[in-house]
Amino acid sequence: ADTSFTAGALDTLRALLRLLTPVWHSRQRENSAMLEIATGRSQALEQPMGLHLVCLEGCVWITHDDSDADYIIERGQHFVAASNSRMLVHALSASRVRTWTPNQQ
Repeated sequence: ADTSFTAGALDTLRALLRLLTPVWHSRQRENSAMLEIATGRSQALEQPMGLHLVCLEGCVWITHDDSDADYIIERGQHFVAASNSRMLVHALSASRVRTWTPNQQ
């Protein structure tokens, strides 16, 4: 199956993510933190399994110590850590990233 998106579809998804961003982190406020990372600097996060990140400003590169996979998220995009190994969040431009762990119910 073809899983590619058109540029218009990606723009629509990005716009939807920007609209939902306040809902995501307002529901998780008690378990959240704000990372403000200068261009070219990194923030290490230990044991991040299940940690949610949403980029509020800028652009960040995300990688785990035990993985060859790399992720880049920009304003309005969301990422969920699927590994418990140390995660690095590196700012490709001055960035603000909200992190949170969902409430256990």
